[in-house]
Amino acid sequence: MRAALLAMILLSGCEGADDNNATGTVPSYRGDPDNFTAGGFPRHVYSIQNCNYEIKLKPPFEVSEGGWGDARIRVPLALLDDASVKDIAEGGVDAQSRVSYAFPSLYSGEGTKESFGPTIEPPRDLASAKSTLGTQETRTVDGTRGETRYLGKLLDGREMALLCTATDLPNPTCNAELRVGSSGQRYQIIFPPKAIGKLSRMVEIGDELFLDAAARCKPQ
Repeated sequence: MRAALLAMILLSGCEGADDNNATGTVPSYRGDPDNFTAGGFPRHVYSIQNCNYEIKLKPPFEVSEGGWGDARIRVPLALLDDASVKDIAEGGVDAQSRVSYAFPSLYSGEGTKESFGPTIEPPRDLASAKSTLGTQETRTVDGTRGETRYLGKLLDGREMALLCTATDLPNPTCNAELRVGSSGQRYQIIFPPKAIGKLSRMVEIGDELFLDAAARCKPQ
């Protein structure tokens, strides 16, 4: 599985990253939608902000833009079941057929776990996400106020914070945040709640994408 992922993702650090990408700005659109997003991000190169480092991508990995105009790496949901998939993910506002990744992640400017803050009801155990997402407990009609929070550890001991919108919304999503490498930096996984059973596979892909970047780039 690891060899298959490495064949699809070409990692290169400190090679050819221009000054604009290194400072977080993006090149012009250049009228080339096959190679640039609408906002000007190269579709086949993911530049780490404030770090002279690039992740070069091959299908089905491709750069897309998040809701706030930020760059993400997306893959089709089908890749979670079939490592041979080469088709890129569908675009548009509907996120139900894709998984997206972002590094570094600092959700809401402070981190997903930190954004939970002190609440009357503490986050649910992460282990319960698979059995509760999609049930009455995670729908707006049950008073979730539009989101459900989870916190817990993966099998390797890393802590994951998970924030999911109400699952009865038209386009529900979950945002997971976890540490990668020894520097304390985190990355984010954005996926539809229906894919929660494939969480370990999503983490495997994310680790492959960002482990080297976390080692080369200083925490922000």
